[in-house]
Amino acid sequence: MSDTPPPLSPNPTTQPAVPAKSGNGSKVGLGCGIGCLIALILGVVACVLVFGFVKGAIEDGVEKFTIDQPVAIVEPQFAPDQVQDASDRYEAFYAAMKAGQTPEHLVLSAQDINALLFNHSDFKAIAGMAKVDIEDNLLKSTVSVNLDDLEIPVKFIADAVAGRYFNGEVTFSIAMASGRPTAFVEELEVNGLNPPEQVMEGFRQENLLKEAQSDPNLKKFFDQISDLKIENNKLVIVPK
Repeated sequence: MSDTPPPLSPNPTTQPAVPAKSGNGSKVGLGCGIGCLIALILGVVACVLVFGFVKGAIEDGVEKFTIDQPVAIVEPQFAPDQVQDASDRYEAFYAAMKAGQTPEHLVLSAQDINALLFNHSDFKAIAGMAKVDIEDNLLKSTVSVNLDDLEIPVKFIADAVAGRYFNGEVTFSIAMASGRPTAFVEELEVNGLNPPEQVMEGFRQENLLKEAQSDPNLKKFFDQISDLKIENNKLVIVPK
């Protein structure tokens, strides 16, 4: 088997969206909005990487870019008041939106997001799958995703990655344009490898959230907000 991976398809537009299996968080609109947003991006990236090897080389792609063991995602250290503060602001924001009010913008640092990802029940569907950092107004996520937990719609791809994990680091930009969410991969390392530049060129040009409105949970989330952006190295959610 060659040590050099064959070129992947540079254009993810032909590949189906890959949602994560839904969790049971109580606050579907907001809680699933943030958590499912990250899970959807990771799922699309994982599927496109593997899908690129379908033309006679899928086994090579599976071997190089997935592995049969997860990587432990170590929970960052938090002061007790940090977790409580992030949770209180998140809860207050959601309660105001649910009541039909217009709360102040929800501003979350990387530490705030991690506090929610690891400690809040609304994010239990992806607990232990990812932690984030924000640098240069880009969201960087260290991930370990069990591919069995993704609803991969192409059966032979799902079969090929059964029992495998997507481990790596994904750096992406997120924003809203004309009322629709956008996410573009800027940097990617998977299983210790960088995908071919041909693949990265495709990722950098392709909005991975173009189909987000078809997910009812994400649609509900985006229907409630007017902007989603990273500003001053913090995630800012602006309600309608």
